[in-house]
Amino acid sequence: MIRETIPLIIVVVVVTLLYVKLKHILSNKSAAKNLELFLKSNYGTTLKYKNLERFFNTATMNPNCFTVVIYEARNPNVEMHLTFDASKIVEQKDVASVYPNELSFNETYIEKQQVVATQAVISDKMKPLGVDLKWSYNFIELIFDKSYTENEVLEKEQFF
Repeated sequence: MIRETIPLIIVVVVVTLLYVKLKHILSNKSAAKNLELFLKSNYGTTLKYKNLERFFNTATMNPNCFTVVIYEARNPNVEMHLTFDASKIVEQKDVASVYPNELSFNETYIEKQQVVATQAVISDKMKPLGVDLKWSYNFIELIFDKSYTENEVLEKEQFF
């Protein structure tokens, strides 16, 4: 008798756990909808997003944690990564960093706008010298409009 009831109990427990899990875990579609509501209510049409993915973190065990790349619609160089709880983001005005003592999402956005504006100023100062700058996270590539002598390249590099 016990041998027949044990599999039945296991099946009931598994079905119950699956039901509870599915009831409380948001889908990617729901997370996208919540993120869109957050962005629209706090930033209007200024910000867009891409690469929305579930980010299950074993430290927090939050199944509704997602990561996304958010960028400014008119200037895609203003780009930030955001990790957020999709079940809570709709009610928030700002998203705190997942790391202690780090910038919130809005603070990161303001800082990134300033960085991109500074990069644009520097790039504009280099253009009359025949140099375009390509900015990446770790490198700045100097692209020359024609061939220069070694001394001319060194002058431009020193000016930069």
